[in-house]
Amino acid sequence: MVTVSVKWQKQLFPGIEIDTSQPPIVFKTQLYTLTGVPPERQKIMVKGGILKDDADWSTLAVKDGQKLMMIGTADEIVRAPEKGPVFVEDLPEEEQAAALGHSAGLYNLGNTCYMNSTLQCLHSVPELKSALLSYSDNVRGNGVDQTSHSLTVATRNTFGELDKSVRPVAPLHFLQESSICYCSFFRYLTVQFVRFFWKRESNQKAKILRKVDYPLELDVYDFCSDELKQKLQAPRQVMRNAENAKFGLKVQGKTNSSKDNEGSSSSEGESSSMDIDKADSSVPKKQITGVYDLIAVLTHKGRSADSGHYVGWVKQDDGKWIEFDDDNPSIRKEEEILKLSGGGDWHMAYICLYKARVI
Repeated sequence: MVTVSVKWQKQLFPGIEIDTSQPPIVFKTQLYTLTGVPPERQKIMVKGGILKDDADWSTLAVKDGQKLMMIGTADEIVRAPEKGPVFVEDLPEEEQAAALGHSAGLYNLGNTCYMNSTLQCLHSVPELKSALLSYSDNVRGNGVDQTSHSLTVATRNTFGELDKSVRPVAPLHFLQESSICYCSFFRYLTVQFVRFFWKRESNQKAKILRKVDYPLELDVYDFCSDELKQKLQAPRQVMRNAENAKFGLKVQGKTNSSKDNEGSSSSEGESSSMDIDKADSSVPKKQITGVYDLIAVLTHKGRSADSGHYVGWVKQDDGKWIEFDDDNPSIRKEEEILKLSGGGDWHMAYICLYKARVI
């Protein structure tokens, strides 16, 4: 064991012991703890030049009391952040709602799970939310009946609370006004499954547990009249071209009907992104394609038609699915949504809400 002193910049570190049975890298590590200079940056002057990590101490003739000189730049001192970490629960309530990425749940006010689930499904319709938020309290004087006006205001206020709150919302105002009002939009399609029926032989209501599959993407083109199919051809072609371009596939030209109407032509296999632009210019904006995407599912759990539990499953703008079980929202995977088709005691789809894919 050899004791030396080390001079670094204007500082002198006396009484540093060197274990000559260990390689010099151990000594450099000691200096790192004293100076903050990483071993790879240290240049220590010894006999014969600069001390190497794997040098043999016996050949360096280092003696007790010897002064060694080190050159090197220390690491920058890590400073404490000016602003400490902020936890989600410490944020203002509106910021917490934004951080969570989904709206709040609804308290069950006593067998109101069906109402809660339906409200969450309706809350996923942006056009409905926008219309409600722009609804004025002064509309009452324009010939709107009091019942409709009060229910609209209650729905607007409930949706506003859902968007701003982190904690579950009590839809008491909405419940007091009336039963749920469903405002239809041409871009939305509801599919209701026959889950309950009356058994005449036993004079009682029963639930149908049979499994009924439903798609995430519903194409209703085959159910349309010939006239409507003709109108859908051009926007459907634009939709297919955009999808093909997205996956690097060949883009087809316009449909025959659009060619005849516009007097243009395009040979098969010679299309490019120009075809999309041309086709897009020939189709009015916001045209339906006959394809609908699933955005919400209302389910019933239980074997009895007179009891059980209703839950809403809603797709968010980022594609994430949220299960709204009254005041307990939770994130779900897309494959879990397809398992709501029935066949047992688990949640089974009662109403599916689809949104039209438009171009």
